[in-house]
Amino acid sequence: MKNHSSRFHSSRTQKIPTWLKKAGEILKTDVLPEVLDALFEPKERKKIEEWFKTEPLDEKKEEKKEQPKRGRIAGKMVTDSPKHIAFARHRSGKILSLVREENEESKDSLSTPMMVVGKQGAGKSTLFINMALEFFGVRAKNRKEWEQIARSVFLFDVADGVMLPEILACVPEWIRDRVVILNHANVERVVPIDWHDLMKLYQDDESIAAEVAEIETELLRKFLKDDTQTVSIERFFKSALQASYRVGEGNLLDAMRILKDGEYRDELMERLSETDFELEIAMNQIDEESEKENSRVLETIENRIAQLRSYKRLFYSLSQTKDENIDFWEWMNEPYLVLIHIPNSKETFQDFAFTHYIIKIWRMMMAREMIPNSCRKECAVIVDEIDLIIKNKPVQNIFLQMTKKPRKYRTKFIFSFHDWSSFAKAGQRKSDILRSFKTGMDMVLLKGSDEVFQDFEVELDPFTVEDFHNLEKYQGIMRITCNKKEYVFRAKLLEPALMRLSSFSVPDLENQFGMTKASIIKKAREVLLPLYARKEAKSKRENVTTKDKVLVLLRETPGLTTKEICEELNISRMTFQRIKKELKLQEQRNGKKLVYFV
Repeated sequence: MKNHSSRFHSSRTQKIPTWLKKAGEILKTDVLPEVLDALFEPKERKKIEEWFKTEPLDEKKEEKKEQPKRGRIAGKMVTDSPKHIAFARHRSGKILSLVREENEESKDSLSTPMMVVGKQGAGKSTLFINMALEFFGVRAKNRKEWEQIARSVFLFDVADGVMLPEILACVPEWIRDRVVILNHANVERVVPIDWHDLMKLYQDDESIAAEVAEIETELLRKFLKDDTQTVSIERFFKSALQASYRVGEGNLLDAMRILKDGEYRDELMERLSETDFELEIAMNQIDEESEKENSRVLETIENRIAQLRSYKRLFYSLSQTKDENIDFWEWMNEPYLVLIHIPNSKETFQDFAFTHYIIKIWRMMMAREMIPNSCRKECAVIVDEIDLIIKNKPVQNIFLQMTKKPRKYRTKFIFSFHDWSSFAKAGQRKSDILRSFKTGMDMVLLKGSDEVFQDFEVELDPFTVEDFHNLEKYQGIMRITCNKKEYVFRAKLLEPALMRLSSFSVPDLENQFGMTKASIIKKAREVLLPLYARKEAKSKRENVTTKDKVLVLLRETPGLTTKEICEELNISRMTFQRIKKELKLQEQRNGKKLVYFV
């Protein structure tokens, strides 16, 4: 028998070739982590990695402790090509980008929703401005290149509107024809809030008008803080809105006319198709109710609408005729930069308008199933301060599906909040929403979001709470999807757009769409005055009491103070106080004033 011991000994003492050492290092640092990522959950992966480790020498232990944790970054992300979405800087100073390529894996990864968490001043707005400009392709050298790389962006500024001029200052003039401004701070030319573009998209679907009416009724109830409406009140108002969107003008004024004008209802019924028989039944029920001598149902609806008319900003937005140029479908599917400013000076209006837009964009996104998968272009929806509307059920429903559906329809939702307290208004659904965030959500955690980091520490391995506390200003710990794999690393946000991009003159922020306030008031007078003139004429023929005068006045002009009512009717405060109790008028605070409604 041959003795192999000498050969075995010599092979052990041989020097290992450099190429073999390098191959071993690549297997250990690059291949093994990706294999573990694919096969195991984060907790299991961590245990297996510990098992594979050999005990290093004391000197190496000390050396390892001193080395900062760097995480892992996909090589593709280290690029400043304008076709990708630059968003941060590597410790070396190189730009990191979200990868935009034509293959399915890349499109899926780019459409992964992203949550941005941090205290005020941490850099959230700077990140949003940069990402909006990058998605819109402002670094393109010419129109041809821009058409290849640009994608649509919807950006919401729900604070003081400072993001809009900063963004516009970096948009070249030769692509400004693709910029849309919806500025709700402009009170002279009012942006309409409607669903006409969605109705046009589903024009062969009779049910869409009912869906729109239901959404708007729910939003109006929330706006009026009315939780007492009976089923019949809600049904009649919803039916009027549905008829208006189906065969009428599709606005609040038109719905009011449907409720009060029998001749107009007859005219609209003739326009209904055979498939609208349920709506025809509803219109007949409104007829029956209006024939009652004292219909409490219609009177209650009328009182609610009168209350709504006192909120001028919302009333003007909901009472406009159709504007054919407002087309969210086109804006989503062709490269457009849509900047929506909803000021926070009117909190109730902001709540209504913000919720309306989010639901509308979601419905438009779902409609992209009409487009072949290969032709769906990515679209970014950037939402600041999501906590402002998370209390609304339709928005909660969207968030529960945030990590599932948008990817399929190539829509990337990017939203910010301060900490978990932002979701307190979500009530019982809070835990479900937060649980959904752990399944496939890109994350940018900036300073001030300690509680959020602690809840996601497993997903953000190898970084610890201590690493998070040691972040420098504008640094964040990030989890980004690339090629359908998740990479966790520390990086610094890009500097403000005006410091790194070319700048141009800023256009004015006037609205391009909607009616002027004067034309809306004229339209409202033309519709409403004839409806109430009959009642007023009848009152003049009869023995009109002071109570009747108060009722007529508050129905025509809701939201008056005691002083205004007394001066208008020439009555004493004592008389009004007595009548107020008998009529059981509703009162509400409007700033420091106490105003009254029927």
